[in-house]
Amino acid sequence: MINDNEEIVPNLTNALELVAGGTECENGMEIPVTITEPEPTEVEPHIEPAVTASDTPIIPEPERTICCDCGCDMDNLTIGKYFGTIMESVQTIWKYHLQATKHSVHVILNEYYGEAQDLVDSIIENFQGRWGIVKDYTNCICSCEKTPNQYLCELRDFVEKGREQFETIKDCSEIMSDIDSLLSLINSTLYKLNNLTESKSFMSFDEFINR
Repeated sequence: MINDNEEIVPNLTNALELVAGGTECENGMEIPVTITEPEPTEVEPHIEPAVTASDTPIIPEPERTICCDCGCDMDNLTIGKYFGTIMESVQTIWKYHLQATKHSVHVILNEYYGEAQDLVDSIIENFQGRWGIVKDYTNCICSCEKTPNQYLCELRDFVEKGREQFETIKDCSEIMSDIDSLLSLINSTLYKLNNLTESKSFMSFDEFINR
């Protein structure tokens, strides 16, 4: 039996069922209930400490072999970069051919353009016939402010570097043969540009050997 003066404390189950305004207990008494929302706790924003120049470690970048002024990393030469560069070289020489102001240079570059186009096409088709389609092409040699001679010298170094990597691939003798033919064409074209243009006099065989 509950005395009138005895405080009634609802249990946890009853407390969860209470609503504002009170609820009626077994003795008919209504217990006023006040529901209060807990005040939100303010969270201070996290502020990263300022980093000064003295706190920043100085880590030098590793040395890389750069094949050209476009920043192509020769240590990470991909087939897409290799094919993209030799493909672009055909268009670049074609541009030099059209912009030539000397007839001999115009003719020499036209001969290169015609032969290189077929060689590059053969290299890429032979590769794709064996290992699948290459979709991403990137040119690694810029022709800006370069003479045809300078561009071809840089292209020759690039093709030779790629050839070294092809040597590690088994059963690609056909591709290696076409790459060798492309290198031979570059060297032949450089010889003609350096020695068989109007501004150059012919060298004797002894002069050529001893130069």
